[in-house]
Amino acid sequence: MRSVLFIFAGKPATGKTTLATELSRELGLFYLDYDTVNEVYLESIRSREKGSVDRYALSRKWRKESYGTLFNLAVENLRLGQSMVISAPLSREILDPLFPSWIRERAGADVDIVLFYLSPPPELHYRMAKERNSHRDESYLGDRERFDEICSSSKPVWRDAECTILSSGDRDINRELMLKAIERYRR
Repeated sequence: MRSVLFIFAGKPATGKTTLATELSRELGLFYLDYDTVNEVYLESIRSREKGSVDRYALSRKWRKESYGTLFNLAVENLRLGQSMVISAPLSREILDPLFPSWIRERAGADVDIVLFYLSPPPELHYRMAKERNSHRDESYLGDRERFDEICSSSKPVWRDAECTILSSGDRDINRELMLKAIERYRR
């Protein structure tokens, strides 16, 4: 049976982690979260930097390395024939039509890739981020203009991958759409 890589992408505070963990639990799949994989070393780097470096600036500075870490773990598991779930912003990757091919090539396997892109309307997204009240959002939550700049979303342009846009911002509606999209992978 082919491996399946379920990816939950979108800006911070859109509900990626919530849905990704639900799917991982529901299907009994290995789960990787960008923040969990990278937070320890990014916070260590942040504490050693001179002056005050916000989380967003730090993630951008170390983006290549942090995404490299995440995808090395994913590719290794896909090589072993493991289906899995990933949650990460993927702000650049969703704009690369060949990104799914890159994953398959690195894994050396034909992998089904299913993308769930979370993109609530801007007003709702801002409210969701405020309600989340996470230290991860501290660098832009007090400044609506900066939030809009950082958290504006682009639609995925992937070829050769199944993409579902979840734009309601409603967890129950998004869950229902996710379950409908994965129905054929449950058999």
